[in-house]
Amino acid sequence: MAIVYQHRRVGTNEIFYVGIGKNRERAFSHKNRNKHWYSVVRKEGYQVDILIEGTDWLSACEVERGLIKAYGRRDLGLGTLVNMTDGGEGAINPSEETKEKIGNANRGRVFTVEEIEKRKKSRSGYRPSEETKQKMSRSRIGFKHSKEVISKMSQIAIGKEGTNIGKIFSKEWCINISKAKVGYKHKVESKEKMVGLFTTVTCPFCKKEGQKTAMKRWHFNNCKKVNNE
Repeated sequence: MAIVYQHRRVGTNEIFYVGIGKNRERAFSHKNRNKHWYSVVRKEGYQVDILIEGTDWLSACEVERGLIKAYGRRDLGLGTLVNMTDGGEGAINPSEETKEKIGNANRGRVFTVEEIEKRKKSRSGYRPSEETKQKMSRSRIGFKHSKEVISKMSQIAIGKEGTNIGKIFSKEWCINISKAKVGYKHKVESKEKMVGLFTTVTCPFCKKEGQKTAMKRWHFNNCKKVNNE
């Protein structure tokens, strides 16, 4: 089950945020809000209105999207809301059916140049906190792309050139890079790691030899012979 709620500025009663959650606690929580929400709350405080309670998650998402569209997002210059998305993305453990419906609703959507520029400006200068960086790092531990995703990424990259191919760096840039490296020495641990990366290893399945880094990516558990068996 889910709820739909809104937040109003204490002084003016102006609605500045619309959200959804699994229960009433989410409406009163200060966790996982964007910086604009925190800014409003610090300056003016906020009041909570529970708009819908006991509905299913998909319906809550639809209502949230409708309210955000009606009130308008401030970052896009369309209204008073500090929401940074158009809504419906906050599903917590959604069903496969819900995922498919949300995906179909957003698939093929094209943002205008104006919307893209405003989104860029809203993120300009943003730097995640150390705590956020650690959370992002932990969330990626052990993560692996599926074979389907790897295949799609490979197809997209075919024919594309590296970003630095043909690029001419200014003399000032080269001098600054050179100065930054003067006197720099790798730690013993770093040297050992680098030596280990370039160690020649042999795939136990196809018997091909190569440097450890590339071999780990394309051989061993990822070897074609293993996947074809």
